[in-house]
This record gives sequence, structure tokens and C-alpha cells, in this order.
Amino acid sequence: MVRSEYPLDAGDPDDTALHVTTVDDAGWTVVAVKGEIDISTAATFEEALQSAMAVSERVVVDLSGVRFMDSTGLGVLMRAHKHQDDVGAALRLAAPSERIVRILDVTQLATIFAIYPSVGASVDDSP
Repeated sequence: MVRSEYPLDAGDPDDTALHVTTVDDAGWTVVAVKGEIDISTAATFEEALQSAMAVSERVVVDLSGVRFMDSTGLGVLMRAHKHQDDVGAALRLAAPSERIVRILDVTQLATIFAIYPSVGASVDDSP
């Protein structure tokens, strides 16, 4: 198991900090995100996601800990999707909250991403 952590403002009292952890799981690199993805945290999210994609052709983004995502976070996901699509690799989203699902639906991004109810379901589904 490989683990990397990318905390940002870990001591933030209102807990809007972003924490990103990467873990290998059944041949997939899982990028677990906790906090808010917005203009102030998107670069940290993108750096962690790019690092994961550099070492794995199969990446799952665990969104279960994401409370909020704005357009900059959506942009990070879109760039990651384009990169993985261009190189013939897989990118899946796992466990988004209802709020995040609504954002993906409204922006019609839900139609381009493979979205799973849990990380386990995403890694168990053969590519």
C-alpha cells in the first residue's frame, strides 16, 4: 500500500481545509479528498490527481469527504478526464454526496464520468 498526503491549511478552525490522500487499492490508485474544493484549494487537488495519474492508468477519486466543489474543482476533474481519455486510461468518481451529484448533473458532467456509490464498487467493477 502506498500512501501520500497533501494537506492544505491543516489547522484551519472552520475545517474548510483540503486534505488529499492517495492509496493503492486492488490495482487502482484511490485519491481520497476531504474538505472543500474551490479556488483556494483546487491547485492542491490537481497536484495530487496529476501525481496519481502519472503512476497509474486506473484512478478513482473518492469524493465522500467533499462538502463543496466550485467550478475550479470541476475544471480539475475535466482536465483529469481529458488526460486519462487521451492516454486510454480510466478515471472514476466514487461516493459523491447528493450535493456534488447535483452539481455534476446540472453541469451535465455526470454523463461523462463513471460514478460509483463507493470506492469498493468502483474498484470491483472490471474496466
